[in-house]
Amino acid sequence: MLTENTINEEQELIEQLQRRWMIGSDEPLSLDALPQSWRPIIETQAVERHSIMTLALASQHQCVLFQPEPPGDLIHHTPLPDLQQPLIPQRLRPLFRRIIKNVNKQAALKPGILLELLLRRGYIAHPADWLPSAADEELPDIYLPWCQWAATEIGTHNSHDSESLNADNWDDWYPAQRISQLKALRFKDSAMARILVETCAHKEPADKRLRVIQTLAINLCEDDVTYLQELLKDRSQKIVTLAAQYLARLGKGIRTKTDSKESNNAKELAQGYELKKTGIIKKRVQVSPLKLKSKKQQAIRSEQLENTLLSDFADTLGINVTQLAASWQFSENRPHDNQAFVANSVNTLAEDGIERLIENILNYIATDDAELHLLHMLTPRLSESRRSSLMGEIVKKHSINFSFRDYLSFSHTPLIELHWNTLKSTRPWKSLEKEIKKDLEENGYIDSHAIARELSALGMFLPQEAAAQTLNAIFDLGVLRADPITDHLKFNADLSPHH
Repeated sequence: MLTENTINEEQELIEQLQRRWMIGSDEPLSLDALPQSWRPIIETQAVERHSIMTLALASQHQCVLFQPEPPGDLIHHTPLPDLQQPLIPQRLRPLFRRIIKNVNKQAALKPGILLELLLRRGYIAHPADWLPSAADEELPDIYLPWCQWAATEIGTHNSHDSESLNADNWDDWYPAQRISQLKALRFKDSAMARILVETCAHKEPADKRLRVIQTLAINLCEDDVTYLQELLKDRSQKIVTLAAQYLARLGKGIRTKTDSKESNNAKELAQGYELKKTGIIKKRVQVSPLKLKSKKQQAIRSEQLENTLLSDFADTLGINVTQLAASWQFSENRPHDNQAFVANSVNTLAEDGIERLIENILNYIATDDAELHLLHMLTPRLSESRRSSLMGEIVKKHSINFSFRDYLSFSHTPLIELHWNTLKSTRPWKSLEKEIKKDLEENGYIDSHAIARELSALGMFLPQEAAAQTLNAIFDLGVLRADPITDHLKFNADLSPHH
């Protein structure tokens, strides 16, 4: 066993060796210059290897002797929750990392879109490739445990054992994750979610309380009426307005008094419109605007369209609010007035009224596809499945021109029923094909960001077979197989469903 004196002697010899090396000495080493415990090892080596072996031993000695201490108290991190889904195949991980990096650079794309595609094929992301951040929103529900884990490990968030939001651990969740949990619960058990909102929302400041109550828009039903009526007495005017809008959706809107300011606004607004009846056999009603004389009158009309209760407006015209949604003449109104009308409809129309409004907008954008954004305004009222089916309808309509990038602003769900034969006959594909040919003729490669965005969008929502056929069609046009703009489509085509 080494004594303290022996250790000190060996340390002195090692320091002498280091000083020799530092001044560049290359003289042969004698065994007497080495620590006693090293000599049996060095003696077994060839003479020309003595220096390199001594250097290796000296380095190991220093690592053992001088072990770094942590700068402060070590923090114990809890294990990452197991999501009970298979991880993305190992061979696709490098491509996934490249794509998620590209997604994070583009404002219009969100990680949730790519993660939803993964989940639809039966996989989750590898945590070494991606973990949620505080800025990530609209992630698939399966990642909620990871979101909670990430929030907890930051160190500013209280830890708790439960994976589900409840009244006891309400304060342990970040506001954004609270909203995600409430939305998920609202889809699964709307009554339980409402009880949780009733129990805990009042503890929040007005802005956060508003976001919590807005989750009631999911599966809004008759059972919510009592609570919504209580909210009409809330201290925040925004919440009072929101409650009144939700009640209007349920057909429980409070009619304004005939001499009230709101009623007078509805009458004044109605005076600027006329009802036209068209059709011989099947009569239809059209709500058309009368011409205004000044910009001030136009500004007043726009404000009234956004703030007047549509049920009052419809009553004054002598029709019901669903008829109003179906008969509004978008082509005859100013774009700003159309936006104000749709924004008001989103807040106050019942479900049947929203569907009639969708039909009306689809007919309108068939003649003016520049107004596709009006349909986008309705997305807060549409379930993910309805958004996806709506986009499926639009893709197949030859009369409506839109970009594939537009699809991602409506839905995160892959169009599993879309086939290549349908896709290649659509207007956006023909436009894209034309742009690819033009870019290749001019540059010999794809240099257009617009084309790159369209191809990345296709890779996000196409079913696997259609993605593979689209990829082959693009290569046939002359796009290089190694071109990074095809990464999204390659990933989709290679991502076979997990069995």
